[in-house]
Amino acid sequence: METANVSVSDASCPLTAPAGDEETKYRELLDATTDLIQSIAPDGRLLYANKAMLTALGYAREELDAISIFDLIAPESRAHCAEAMGRVMKEGESGLIDAVFLTKGGARVLVRGRATCHFEGGRPAYTRGVFATSPPSGAPSSAWPPNSRRRRHWPIRPTGGRPLSARCPG
Repeated sequence: METANVSVSDASCPLTAPAGDEETKYRELLDATTDLIQSIAPDGRLLYANKAMLTALGYAREELDAISIFDLIAPESRAHCAEAMGRVMKEGESGLIDAVFLTKGGARVLVRGRATCHFEGGRPAYTRGVFATSPPSGAPSSAWPPNSRRRRHWPIRPTGGRPLSARCPG
């Protein structure tokens, strides 16, 4: 088994995964989480969405080419999210983002997360965002647990898929 160090907030845990194609391993890891993970081009096109995001919002992978991130953001969150996207494209990080995503059927999904930007030649190439859904569905932002900015305080929810073993210190 190969070992990789993955940093989650201020905790670092080595994860072991079955040997094989690197891209396949990382895709399986991303698709096994319950967090909504996406990658966006500078023009707003969705380049990638993990299984949890596709399932939560009711889309198939094949539909990504026709979807802009702004198609997935509720009208009341678009200005705030456009500002955060501008910040991440300029500064490399978004800071904490509270937003409302829209499902394909129009239902609202409250999310909280962060985004970072990958730069190539000093220019934004794409952003990466990781978002958790709200505690009870549709709860107000005040329903988020205290210290929720520190991911290590949130419960881990197993989702199945290929097993990973974590060896965390302490």
